[in-house]
Amino acid sequence: MQYRKLYFAALLSTMGTYSFAQDQFGGHITGQQWQVISSPSANIIFPKGIEPQAQRVANVVNFIDLNNRRSIGDKKGRINIVLQTQTVNPNGYVALAPFRSEFFCTPPASNLLLGSQNWLDVLSVHEYRHVLQTLNARRGITKLGSILQGQGLWAVMSALSIPNWYSEGDAVISETALSKNGRGRTSFFTLEQRSLANVGVNYSYQKNRNGSYRSLVPDHYRLGYLMLTQARQLKGNDITAKIHAEAARYKGIVYPFSRALKRNLGYNSTNLYKLAWKENKQAWQERLDATALIPTQAVTQKNKRTVTDYRYPRAWKNDILVARKSSYKQTDQLVQLENGKEKVLTTIGYNNDDFFSLNGNTVAWAELSRNPRRGYQDFTNIYLFDLQTQQKRQLTHKTRYFSPIASPDGRKIAAIYVSPMLKNEIHVLDAISGKLLETITSPDNYFFSRLAWTENGDALVSIAKHQSQLALAKINVNEKGITLLTPWTYHTIESPVISNDKVYFNASFSTIDNIYCTDLAGSKKISKVTSVPVAAFEPEISKDGKTLYFSEFTNMGYVISKQSLEANNSSEFVVKEPFELPIFKASNFPEEGGSIFEKLPTQEYGVKSYRGLFKGLKLHSWNIIPSPSNPSLSVQFDNFLNDVSLSFGGSANFNEAGSNSFNALLKIARFYPDFTFMTEYGQRSTAVLRNNQVVNQQFNELDLSAQVAIPLRWLKGNFSTSLMPYVTLTQRNLTNFTIDNVASKPDNSFLSSNVGLTFSTVRRRAYQNVGPRLGFALQLASISTLNRDDNSKTVASSAVYLPGIGKNHAIQVRGAFQKELLSNSYQFSDTFVYPRGYNAPANDQVTSLAVNYDLPLFYPDAGLFGITYFKRVRANLFYDYAMTERLIAKTKTTYRSAGAELIFDNTFLNILPLSIGLRNSFLLDKDPINPSQSFHFGIFVSTGL
Repeated sequence: MQYRKLYFAALLSTMGTYSFAQDQFGGHITGQQWQVISSPSANIIFPKGIEPQAQRVANVVNFIDLNNRRSIGDKKGRINIVLQTQTVNPNGYVALAPFRSEFFCTPPASNLLLGSQNWLDVLSVHEYRHVLQTLNARRGITKLGSILQGQGLWAVMSALSIPNWYSEGDAVISETALSKNGRGRTSFFTLEQRSLANVGVNYSYQKNRNGSYRSLVPDHYRLGYLMLTQARQLKGNDITAKIHAEAARYKGIVYPFSRALKRNLGYNSTNLYKLAWKENKQAWQERLDATALIPTQAVTQKNKRTVTDYRYPRAWKNDILVARKSSYKQTDQLVQLENGKEKVLTTIGYNNDDFFSLNGNTVAWAELSRNPRRGYQDFTNIYLFDLQTQQKRQLTHKTRYFSPIASPDGRKIAAIYVSPMLKNEIHVLDAISGKLLETITSPDNYFFSRLAWTENGDALVSIAKHQSQLALAKINVNEKGITLLTPWTYHTIESPVISNDKVYFNASFSTIDNIYCTDLAGSKKISKVTSVPVAAFEPEISKDGKTLYFSEFTNMGYVISKQSLEANNSSEFVVKEPFELPIFKASNFPEEGGSIFEKLPTQEYGVKSYRGLFKGLKLHSWNIIPSPSNPSLSVQFDNFLNDVSLSFGGSANFNEAGSNSFNALLKIARFYPDFTFMTEYGQRSTAVLRNNQVVNQQFNELDLSAQVAIPLRWLKGNFSTSLMPYVTLTQRNLTNFTIDNVASKPDNSFLSSNVGLTFSTVRRRAYQNVGPRLGFALQLASISTLNRDDNSKTVASSAVYLPGIGKNHAIQVRGAFQKELLSNSYQFSDTFVYPRGYNAPANDQVTSLAVNYDLPLFYPDAGLFGITYFKRVRANLFYDYAMTERLIAKTKTTYRSAGAELIFDNTFLNILPLSIGLRNSFLLDKDPINPSQSFHFGIFVSTGL
């Protein structure tokens, strides 16, 4: 889950222009029927058919609003929560502009990160904590910002004063303290931090705050939980509300949050982190000292330079393993490991789960696809790979399947199915056609995850979830009977495999994830098999039953380890629940009130239909931009379903003798095409040449525009493809022409059109890749006037992306063409990219070519007083060519330049990714506008938003 306070591109200027991205604008499927529950604390907007889940969400957030505020503050406000069920990507966020939240309701396929808790309960507690954080941040200077410019500046001021690690750490504490489980009680949550402590690595606070392209750095959820649990131990739970309020008020303009920590705890951010790390490292070490470790042997070695993961080792035959591999340099691959050698079998495309399975010769996994037009609807489809024939094929299309696994005879595929109505089933499919053969449901409404076939193929073992607890369950495929193999627990259970009538799985029973086993007969006796210092996951048994393989976590990612099973004489393991274990006591704050889920009311709120194109349209921001040359004012409306947007604005242009303009824009994306309607009226003042004198020409211009566009996007394998055809018609009315207060020519009006398309297909990038390593992009546009002189403009550009010499290198080749005659009586805007270092030349026609070679140089991982953090330095070598033509004069001019760019990929103010480049262009031809110039040095900025 991510907490997204919309960050704006103009954060470097607190009075900058707000241009926020509306994710998935118009992403709902056509014809979706919406309903709404109105409760005191929240309006729950949800698809028809999931009323019980919506009622549960309403009861959870209302209970928290009434009973669990003391550690955050007492400010009130109603939130609109939209429940999304058509997407398979589990997530959630709270945003401003407008103030709303979205829950992506399909649960995660893995139990590791969130443990046993019900997914919608986690979302309700976690995201509603963000709601309370947002409401209680509206104080002091942050409140003044919201008064001046609405929710837009409210979001910016909150983001600048309150670090994301506080927001997420505080929310994880809430989901832990208000339940019997939660991430704070899962050993997986501290996995990365413990791996670093285990090898004596302690990154600085700044590196933890900003991350790294080079090192494995725990994210802000883990950083925040580490620091805030330490803060609460120092001064109690209520101290966080005071720190949050003081930071939001900007009590201490510079570093307001760190200063609030210092005033209330005696530690600033850096020193609090150091103390928290020291205390937790000592606790982790004491636990390790009291743990009898079992030696393991390495199958794959830890990569010392690049974070690399080997996941889900699967035994094929003899000593051959198949595993899933990825790294900071390389996207997912299926690899074969034999005698220390590695062979790439195939690639794995876009996915949201690392799981894959092997039974017989059949490898199975799931990849993502999506509705091309509707971004809120996506799918997980089953892919199969035959190890004998080396053939890969897609078994299902537009489905919602998770954790697929082939039966022992290879004829069937079993998979978890989650419907858009959040119904959970196990489906058994034909392995050739993908046809549904069997549907397995649970009379007790268990939620299943992960699957393993028994060796004779008559039963499946899965992880069942019920009332926020987990247990291993055996399901008879034919009779549909269910036998529990382990007791219900709040611990994490994951990745069952079966060998010799035993079920091996990883679990958090010992506060370190390890491999355990139980028997298929249902005795519910549990034995511990591994004991490693950090974590062991994803067990696999060799074909002879003598060796256990598993994924073991290190500070440089997952490696594959093994240990012998022959000498394993482990005794029965007694499981204690997470809330009973001392290592998790820091997250169990009695002052928060304890678990709320035994106290929840079951109030039935009224349900109404939620219909209407402009339903929920809300004024949320009024932006005042005090520019010295072009001050402006605008107001912004958006609806909560994120498919209608409306804005009004006005501005003055002092560069045009104080002329002013007014505009309005309406964008509607609920229907299959996007419709955009724009109007602008303004006074214009331009310089023109008359009788060899430059004089001012004034006129009024009224523009009326309408655009129809169809934005499409596909996911297939590792490629993301987008296509957007569009047509724009603009009526321009020019009136009241004067030159220095003398009437100059009659009024005129004309209609112009812009017909074009954009297309791209690009391979996804690994984390360290500086650019796409394969892809193609194209833009075409034809702009012309329709009812006056034949003024037209044609623009075309394309780009080809290719791999460089190194895995993180990228080559980009761009070509472009533009034609617009200088003799045209009306000139459209010129946005052509000319060779670097040259001034834009006047021309009728231009053709260009640019070649770029981009490569990383080093990763500084160093900051400067919280102002900027240097994450990566890279170089770009380029060559640009262009030929311009003046057709009437029959002249051609060549422009060539070559040079280099030194680019710093930085994070500013700990939140804003910006790349700052230094460019030196050597001019290989004379610039007609500046003939004496032989090179040009410049600075440029690009944003990573």
